[in-house]
Amino acid sequence: MTWIMAFTLTQVIEISVGMIFWRDTAISSLRKISIVFGASLITHPMVWFVFPQIRDEGGFSYGEYLLMAESYAYGVEALYYYAFRVQHPILLSVIANTCSFLTGVMLYKFVL
Repeated sequence: MTWIMAFTLTQVIEISVGMIFWRDTAISSLRKISIVFGASLITHPMVWFVFPQIRDEGGFSYGEYLLMAESYAYGVEALYYYAFRVQHPILLSVIANTCSFLTGVMLYKFVL
């Protein structure tokens, strides 16, 4: 899978989760979409391009790489949501990232 395919899939999943989870009616749907899009925009390139180099140069196993990269994504996105005053920022980050991660794993295992 190319990066743009993975990034698009991540955005579709995480924005969908964000719209379902984030029900604050005082905030427009467009603003919610923009905020959720921004979270993945910050983390996805790092996870896709930087963390594999860290894994290779540091001699980390694939499992260690996944733990580092996904912990980074969960943590940075939770802080990002907190900065935008999203209710339950950690929960939104965990749910959105887990959904996109598991979808990627399933696609890789069963389709690609």
